Amino acid sequence: MAEIAMTTKASNLHRYPVFLVTWICFFCSIFMRNCMSPIVDVLQCDLGTTAAGVATMASFTHLMYCSMQIPMGVLMQICPVKYVLPISICLLGTCSLLFSFATNVRYATITSSLAGLLSGPVWLCDVRIIEQLFSLKQVPFALGLQISMSYGGIFLMNFVQAQIYEQLHEWRVVFVGQAIICWIAGIALFFLLRADEQPTPEIVANTSNTSESELSDFFYKKFSELWTASRHALALKWNWVLSLWGFCGLCLVNGFINLWFIPYLMLKFGYSRSAASLISGSFNMTMACSSLLCGRLAMAWSKRKIFLILASVLWLCFLLIVYVLPATGSLPVMMAVIALVPVGGLGGGAIGTMWTLQREYNAYYHCKDMAAGLVNTMINVSGFFTQMFVGEMLDIRWERRGGEVDPLHDGMRVYTVNDYNHALLLLPVVLVIALLLSLTLKETNGKNLDYSSDREKTKATNGTETTKCCDVEDPKSTREKTEATNGTESICDDVEDPKSSRSTCTPKSCDDVEETNSTERICSDDETPKSSISTEL
Repeated sequence: MAEIAMTTKASNLHRYPVFLVTWICFFCSIFMRNCMSPIVDVLQCDLGTTAAGVATMASFTHLMYCSMQIPMGVLMQICPVKYVLPISICLLGTCSLLFSFATNVRYATITSSLAGLLSGPVWLCDVRIIEQLFSLKQVPFALGLQISMSYGGIFLMNFVQAQIYEQLHEWRVVFVGQAIICWIAGIALFFLLRADEQPTPEIVANTSNTSESELSDFFYKKFSELWTASRHALALKWNWVLSLWGFCGLCLVNGFINLWFIPYLMLKFGYSRSAASLISGSFNMTMACSSLLCGRLAMAWSKRKIFLILASVLWLCFLLIVYVLPATGSLPVMMAVIALVPVGGLGGGAIGTMWTLQREYNAYYHCKDMAAGLVNTMINVSGFFTQMFVGEMLDIRWERRGGEVDPLHDGMRVYTVNDYNHALLLLPVVLVIALLLSLTLKETNGKNLDYSSDREKTKATNGTETTKCCDVEDPKSTREKTEATNGTESICDDVEDPKSSRSTCTPKSCDDVEETNSTERICSDDETPKSSISTEL
């Protein structure tokens, strides 16, 4: 499989440039899903839509992104990142450029959805590259650094977006700039990522000399490995618990903070667009710093679960306090919000730890990429669900109370603080569920989980493990007694018919063995010939 060249010299030359460029790719992919929060009211006015229309546009970006996670997880089991990531990021830049030309909500929804679709492989490729660049103990810190840099970039870009609109009354130039950055990053990655010089052991490099049967065997083996990885990833219960935690916990970040938090701050506390963008960005900036800190602590303590529990508690407390604060622009309340938002952002440090935990859950079965697609799908479904739910609830509340429109902005609907408060009632319930799920997760202690004992138990219950003919305290002592009496290593008599499905044996070392008509017990000593052993429940 074509991957990054992992020789020491190549690793030292390419590690940091590759890490930097992959961070740019990851930042561009999440920016497209988080770019609408500072300009929600602007999009409603320019595109002639309502809160539900903007929510549909933003949530479908999440939906199309998460729809690609499991297919991309399957693809990453067999395909190299050298071609997947550069092509994906270049197409993402093209969709960003097309989005900047949107004049109605339908066109904007289509282009933003395509952007979410094409950014699907970015994070999975990013994780694969980090695993190749760094050792197992360095991966949590590297993932935390990648996430922290990305959310730090979101903090800056939200402020830049607000400033550009307030100064130039223009929001499209930001997406043109993002398109140029994506194209440059994609071209750079194509040259930085190079194929492994060694041929794969399954098939020789010169395919012209490879027979058709060898090719068919090769692809059959790859398909079998893919099917096995998918089966293990979907059957492992910890993947589902972690996915549900990501869905419930990140509803706050993906659904509320990334879209509705800035208009909520502007409406409830009277902040300007730039000030609200800075406060919302401080949440992301704190997530950036805490991701780095949690990555270091996870390496030092070899603990993962505790960070997910703390994140659930912090997010729940943050949301409840913001919800009950009075709707006023007084200085004490505004200062309380400024101090509170970074505290809520501290919970974001658990995101990098969550991904480390996911890799450690699935390393034993070699299904890390497939499982990553499952977890990432659930995380982004939370953004789709929450953004759609809040937008629809705002419109329902507006229609029920016969809300007013703003004549200065082409009849744009005007929402109240009570509309937002009713729309956000579901989030505390979901965060309580996330807290309960985090308590049930299995701690890995910084090591890949070993499921060998579970497999042995499964074999025993399914009848794949032979049963002993009697209760022998020590197989070695039994063997010694048998050798002393018979001069042989076997404790069973010769089997009359080795081909029969049932073979019985008479243990010399057992005094009392009762014969039964329903089942026949057999001997499982190590020295018994394999042909005479049969399994029976």
